[in-house]
Amino acid sequence: MAESIHYMRHGKTEDLTLGVRSRTTTPLTEEGRGEAETAANTIVAEGLTFDEIIRSPLPRAQQTAEIVAKRLGYPIDQIQILGDLQERRWGEAEGVLNSIVQERWPGGFDTVPGAETEAALLIRAETVYRRLLQRPGRLLVVGHGTLGRAIRDVAHGMAGQNDFNAESGKIPTAGVLQLHPRPQK
Repeated sequence: MAESIHYMRHGKTEDLTLGVRSRTTTPLTEEGRGEAETAANTIVAEGLTFDEIIRSPLPRAQQTAEIVAKRLGYPIDQIQILGDLQERRWGEAEGVLNSIVQERWPGGFDTVPGAETEAALLIRAETVYRRLLQRPGRLLVVGHGTLGRAIRDVAHGMAGQNDFNAESGKIPTAGVLQLHPRPQK
């Protein structure tokens, strides 16, 4: 069983800056690279160490994970890729301005053709979290905002209690949070 699991959202991207539903190919901005470097420095300052770094297959998570790994002295070629860590699938909303998404699909993302439903996202989050718990050692997982919120909610026993599209509860870009063991309040 995992000794600890920390989750890190990728740094700021071009799509976040433009206000569009993230495309799978969107890279980090220079600001996003700086955020990842700052987070890596904070990880070092807090004395956190990791036996394994695991990331989403998407480029923004790769870039973030590599920046952190380099600062930690972790071999980049040993970063593991977990396909189920990719961001929520946005269907026809991918690459569309958020304001237009809200106009076209006022019923939310569950109504967007081709989008991953919230129920499916929660099932995936639970599966990912269970798989992570079974890995040995101290883990750093680098992924995305919406999926990260779902995994956090699963880990903290709050699955299905939050609106994943609301501003409250968002994981900041390059934010790092502890999933396991569950932090004491």
